Amino acid sequence: MNERPGQSPWVLGLTLSVIGLLVFVVALYPLAQPRARAAPERSQASTVATGASASNSSARVAASSAPSAPAATAAQPAVAPYAAPPHQPFDAKAPPYNPADVVDLTVVMDDRQIIEVAPDTYYEGWTFNGSIPGPVIRVKQGATVNVTLINEGRLLHSLDFHSARTPISNYRNVSPGEKFEWSFVATVPGVYMYHCGTAPALQHIGNGMYGVMIVDPDPPLPAADREYVLVQSELYYGEKLPNGVVLGDFTKMQKSDSDAVVFNGHQSQYRDHPLVAEPGELVRLYVVDAGPTMMSSFHVVGEIFDRVVVNGNPAPENIDRGVQTTLVPVGGGYLFELRPEQAGEYLFVSHAFAHANKGAVGVLRVGAVESSGGNVDH
Repeated sequence: MNERPGQSPWVLGLTLSVIGLLVFVVALYPLAQPRARAAPERSQASTVATGASASNSSARVAASSAPSAPAATAAQPAVAPYAAPPHQPFDAKAPPYNPADVVDLTVVMDDRQIIEVAPDTYYEGWTFNGSIPGPVIRVKQGATVNVTLINEGRLLHSLDFHSARTPISNYRNVSPGEKFEWSFVATVPGVYMYHCGTAPALQHIGNGMYGVMIVDPDPPLPAADREYVLVQSELYYGEKLPNGVVLGDFTKMQKSDSDAVVFNGHQSQYRDHPLVAEPGELVRLYVVDAGPTMMSSFHVVGEIFDRVVVNGNPAPENIDRGVQTTLVPVGGGYLFELRPEQAGEYLFVSHAFAHANKGAVGVLRVGAVESSGGNVDH
């Protein structure tokens, strides 16, 4: 090959190398620049503002990197606190003696009743006939009791009468929307607990499914001037709903870690709304401990019981006299009689003072007296 004047082979090679290097740099230049990141898909949490954690970086990127993304859904207004009429104390007066030979009893079971259990404390109660405790039932010894159970709740429920002698088949579970009927004869006098026995019974009783049946002896006891029914039980507070209503806590129930101990379903209600009597009157108290776990050491401050009747069955061997305090077992009942002679206030408590301090305290006001201002909290 003939060379041009002034041009050598090495000059030609150098020229070609420079041209190649320039082509290579131009080709790689775009790859060296930072790429714009494509906006990731917006998560459902960031779209509907469901309260996902602020530490969720992908949700933050999604919300900030989509240039035309609509604003997040506005937060919903806070749920208004549950409101109810002023609390009316559970009527502790015993129903009158019932001479009927046949008693038809209808019990509606539910698990979504809102019950005030302490001042401004509302609880999702599981109930018989809409109250905690359920209604006081009174029949005479030998009466036939025709029971109709109606389940208007969300869960299985049942009804176990301690006053009945019957196979457990009559205590079967009743499904939501179902009705079940059966009968028994009240053969043994006494003051008895009834309750839901559906597993776990601890939870059903702990949420409020309990009550009292009085079976009067034949012939009946001599009339008392005043008759009251008191049911001691525990409350276990758990999750609080947005409207402030409290749910029962089954884990606390299993540990007996109670938040309140109450008579007739409400903390200290008879301290603020005393039971009443007149000096010298015979006062008869039907006391049941519904638990579900803690026993009651029942005592009236300033009095000594004339008679304490085991189970409320007045057989001679069941009667003790001149008693200061009696242990009422869980699921058991006693009849107490006293006759206060002096006007004034008399506290009734569980003498296990951890219970009294949690609300197991009330006042029997004897005579037309003002509050004494004494130590009614104990």
